[in-house]
Amino acid sequence: MNAPQQAALYASAHDARLTFSDLVNAGFMADNIYLVAHDTPGIHVDQLYRLAALGGGEGLPDQSDTGTVPINALYDSLIRIGVDRERAEHLSEGVRRGGAILLVTADHDPGLLRRILDRRAVDIIASAEGWRERGWQGWDPGLEPLDRKAIDRESDFLRLERPGT
Repeated sequence: MNAPQQAALYASAHDARLTFSDLVNAGFMADNIYLVAHDTPGIHVDQLYRLAALGGGEGLPDQSDTGTVPINALYDSLIRIGVDRERAEHLSEGVRRGGAILLVTADHDPGLLRRILDRRAVDIIASAEGWRERGWQGWDPGLEPLDRKAIDRESDFLRLERPGT
């Protein structure tokens, strides 16, 4: 990936989509914004393949009939594009728990980009600490995405873990 990247975790795909619109309205190119959201039993394929293409796109699973791929493909894609392992674990776990991420590649106005990304984002460090308090022991590629009931509970935690709350 040539341009610098920034990523943020959101409690819902809705929050991420609103932020996506804010970024486009601020002049960031839509083709440089990657939204990946939970979609039981996997994650949306089109965005994952666009994201993976930045890192060579090798080794991703074939698309399933549902248009999703296993959640561990997200983690692998994030690592391939250069996201550090701890951050890739947190971002992937956030999606597994029903959240969504935006990853943006841009080489202009990083301050504005960060401010827009942070408007609706959750505090990923506080989220990871909360997951550990509730028994999470780190990224496990063998775990399945959460079901709707568990996602609803997690969404409540993610909303409480926004910066400044």
